[in-house]
Amino acid sequence: MTSGSKRVPWDETVPPLAHRAHNGLRADRAWCSVVLCLGGVLLLAGLSGCAHSPPSEAEPPAAATRANPDPLEPWNRGVFGFNDALDRAILKPTATAYQDYVPPLVRKGVGNFFNNLEDAWTTINSTLQLKGRAAGESFTRLWVNTFFGLGGLLDVATEMRIPRHKEDFGQTLGYWGVGAGPYLVLPLLGPSTLRDTAALPVDWAGDPLSQQDDVRLRNSLFVLGQVDNRAGLLKQEALMEGATFDRYVLIRDAYLQYRRHLVYDGDPPDEPMPAEEDYSAEDYQETAAPETTASPDSAASSETEKSLAEDSADPTEPQVERDTRVPGRIPGTPTVPLDLGLPGLKIIK
Repeated sequence: MTSGSKRVPWDETVPPLAHRAHNGLRADRAWCSVVLCLGGVLLLAGLSGCAHSPPSEAEPPAAATRANPDPLEPWNRGVFGFNDALDRAILKPTATAYQDYVPPLVRKGVGNFFNNLEDAWTTINSTLQLKGRAAGESFTRLWVNTFFGLGGLLDVATEMRIPRHKEDFGQTLGYWGVGAGPYLVLPLLGPSTLRDTAALPVDWAGDPLSQQDDVRLRNSLFVLGQVDNRAGLLKQEALMEGATFDRYVLIRDAYLQYRRHLVYDGDPPDEPMPAEEDYSAEDYQETAAPETTASPDSAASSETEKSLAEDSADPTEPQVERDTRVPGRIPGTPTVPLDLGLPGLKIIK
């Protein structure tokens, strides 16, 4: 009987274990090829990475996006409420039980394991951004922790003082000039931007967990990673309980600021100051008193009050120079991400 496809006959003389060993040998050869190719790319990146750095002065974002980074706020607030309710009902209680009943040593090993997996994707994205040193350090962390840290359960690379970096494809797009776009809250995934949302499929494809063929094991590891991340934010989140501010606005501004710092490796360019016409005179200027003809008695009284005010002033009190263009802003004050304990928001340390 003929068929459209030709089957390869099974060699009965070869034991099944030999076939498995042959397949394993082919897989090992494939991984060796990948490692060699990655090493070559890292070498090229190391040679060229020092000669390239992101521009320190980037073009300002579009005026519309700068004025309103959240044009989809009604939709985002609805999704934010759904995510928050789901977190309070399922994820937070699970993370609390995980923190209370799992030994700290085990939780530390779980965190090290997932950080080691992230180092693999960071290596690739650092290479795509021509950051030779960061790519080399991330690749060194990967193989050191994998081979000497029991598959990443022990963070041997940190003990060797090899710094850890974090890069994803959204940062790679931002490095090459792709704007963040409007703020966007995704169901179950939390805060994002249009650029980071477009990069998610690539990030998922580059995640080593996605290469796991065992669906049950892959899903179990994914859930464990989410619970471990959530448990690490419980202490920071406790600081926000009972606060009266708008949590949605705070999370949005902190996330946008945090991602901007990641794209520029913690040194973002200064944002342009608002135009003079954006502020009215009464916002930052004191109303001048009408000019009147002062009598000698009133002039003497004003001089006495002025001298008393100068005497009562504390000479040790620091004097803060404020920007006269923007109310309440102190020149030179650094803009840093807020230390928030919230789902989906990493904390800069």
